[in-house]
Amino acid sequence: MTQRALIDPRGLVCQVEPVGSDFPVAAPFKWVDCPDGTVAYEYTWDGAQVQPPAAPTLAEAQAAQSALVDKAYAAAIQQPVAYLGTTFQADTGSQTVLTQTVAGYTAAGAVPAGFWWLDANNNAVAMTLAQLQGLAAAMLAQGWTAFQHRVAQKKAIAAATSVATVQAITW
Repeated sequence: MTQRALIDPRGLVCQVEPVGSDFPVAAPFKWVDCPDGTVAYEYTWDGAQVQPPAAPTLAEAQAAQSALVDKAYAAAIQQPVAYLGTTFQADTGSQTVLTQTVAGYTAAGAVPAGFWWLDANNNAVAMTLAQLQGLAAAMLAQGWTAFQHRVAQKKAIAAATSVATVQAITW
């Protein structure tokens, strides 16, 4: 299908419509024909035709992929943790509360009688101090594993010598 692209004053495609669906626009905006029908919003107008975005440089690809690895790491360290036959939330807030609770009860020498911790389904799971410390250790282990993976991926990204190799490095 032939399309028309609306070009903004910076030369960027800001809207794509089928031919006949376009609408009047005021200068400096303008409609241009895109006969191949493959125009997307990241395309630009060079004064003669719509151009696809330039391929990223190696440095740009490395920066973008490193950012994706950082985002995946941030998600990985907050995944629920399996422990004591159930699953516990391990988001940042849960980890903070658990850390404070473990520190407090470790200083006290024991958890109170009948102590429990909520699992991911909000079921009360009875725990001793050692089990509470074990839950914290399970979360720490998950974070450590994720951190090691993050470091290995960042090293691979830095060592890559082509954009394709960089972009192939995924979590």
